[in-house]
Parts: sequence; C-alpha cells; structure tokens
Amino acid sequence: MLTSEQKELGALVIDIGAGTTDYVVYSDGVIKHTGVLSVGGDHLSNDLAYGLKVPLGRAEQLKIDLEKNDRYVLSMATLKKTDDIEKLAKRIRSRLRHN
Repeated sequence: MLTSEQKELGALVIDIGAGTTDYVVYSDGVIKHTGVLSVGGDHLSNDLAYGLKVPLGRAEQLKIDLEKNDRYVLSMATLKKTDDIEKLAKRIRSRLRHN
C-alpha cells in the first residue's frame, strides 16, 4: 500500500469500514501509532441521510459515488442550500467528538 519512502517521510493510513475506522501512523519508516475509532461508513451514510434529508439508500449511493470518483467533498450541486452544508458538517463533527 505504501512505499518505503512514504513510510520514511511519514504517512497516515486510514481504513474506513462499515462500523469502525482503523488508522496507522508511519514515521521514520516504522509504525508509530495505531488506533480504532468507533465511527465508520454506516455512520457517515446515516449522517448524510439526516443532513441532506434523503432516504438512506440515496445517501449510501452518494457516498459510494463520491468514493468511486475519488472525491470526498460534496459539491454545492448535490446540496439544496448552504444551510445543508452547515447542518451536515455540524452533525458529523458532533459524531466524531462523541466517539
């Protein structure tokens, strides 16, 4: 996944699963830290559905489409109005703080 050079320079590898997110921190060529957060892709789908007021299936498809396109930022065209972005960001930040 990472080259020796990337590990040497320092890197953060994140694996977002359905229910948890695992991470590994590399520095000077070795693993310096690992961890697991109790937030995963299913949580993001739920937050998208809530924040965008769309069915869960649509939120899941949005998440998959964003991943396939290598894009991790929702475009303004996806959202109805600026308030939606603020609500969604607040909800996701709140979830991350409490997990």
